[in-house]
Amino acid sequence: MDRSNSVSPPPKKHNNSDSSSSRDRVLECLYVRVSYWDGDSERFDWCILNLEDGTITTISETMPPKPRQGSTAVACSNQIYDLGGLCLKGQTCPDGSERHLHNNVFYFDRNCPDEGWRTGPPMSVKRAMPYAVALDSKIYVFGGTTEGLFAEYFDINQNIWAPLPPPPPALNMDPFSISDPIVLDSRRSRLLVHFESNESLYAYYVDDKRWRLLKEDFGLWTNSPSVIVDDVLYTLESFDFAYSFSARFDECALRAYDLVEDKPLRTKWLSPFQGRVHYSADLFHIGSGNLCLVWPDYEGLEFTKFSVSKNCGEVHAIGDSESATHVPMKSAACEFFLP
Repeated sequence: MDRSNSVSPPPKKHNNSDSSSSRDRVLECLYVRVSYWDGDSERFDWCILNLEDGTITTISETMPPKPRQGSTAVACSNQIYDLGGLCLKGQTCPDGSERHLHNNVFYFDRNCPDEGWRTGPPMSVKRAMPYAVALDSKIYVFGGTTEGLFAEYFDINQNIWAPLPPPPPALNMDPFSISDPIVLDSRRSRLLVHFESNESLYAYYVDDKRWRLLKEDFGLWTNSPSVIVDDVLYTLESFDFAYSFSARFDECALRAYDLVEDKPLRTKWLSPFQGRVHYSADLFHIGSGNLCLVWPDYEGLEFTKFSVSKNCGEVHAIGDSESATHVPMKSAACEFFLP
């Protein structure tokens, strides 16, 4: 690994107050997209989970004009976006028959809730279940298409879509074989992207619009929730959910990898956690060295917060409490997003 690549260029200073606040803020809430079936169609409600008092508030029970299965949601600049999706056989759609993708974009502005969902500029290509992350009033969308455009981004301020440059050519690298998740490294204004075809780890620097190889033989990506705190990549390496529906937290190893020193770090829990974690748990960086683990359960959702710090070559994790906070809500599938 080229260590100079992994830490350069240094993060740029921004005059935009929104940019600086998004990198230094302490999160007090998460968005929750609750999905359920209403007759023959899938519906979504949007809520806000307050991480301070454990309450949940519905912010939108309305639907985009054409909600699609396999759409991807992302939040940016106090707006919620619903991207793409697909129609299956038997669905009535004027845009095609059988199985086909869409490039629709719908958004909900929390500053103007009475206006409901509105139509935004469509993506350049049709996508279903793409990966999407937001940084500095831009939404970056990867994959989910067969039309040849690897990735693109939406500039909210300019209201336009633009393509990302393709990653540098590499031996046997298929630009469409990206792994989940795309990891946001807001401190260094970059996105970490893993390619399955050659197990390489790349960074895309959003300010300079360029790619940098971080590690050529990074290994297999976990396809698990991942975040970056102070140049350490944290991943929730959970149990095999094919055989177990939930597991104790101490059975779900928190893995740590130092991106600067190019080495894994041993993690040590300094406080116990009494409870079980759903296999679809998500992991969020909520400010400074604080993380939040959140997951759905049968009668609502649960979350727990903990802090991480690097000490003498290992990571120490300390939980806020010995048990998770339970938030009752109607039983449904949940997805969680950064506000």
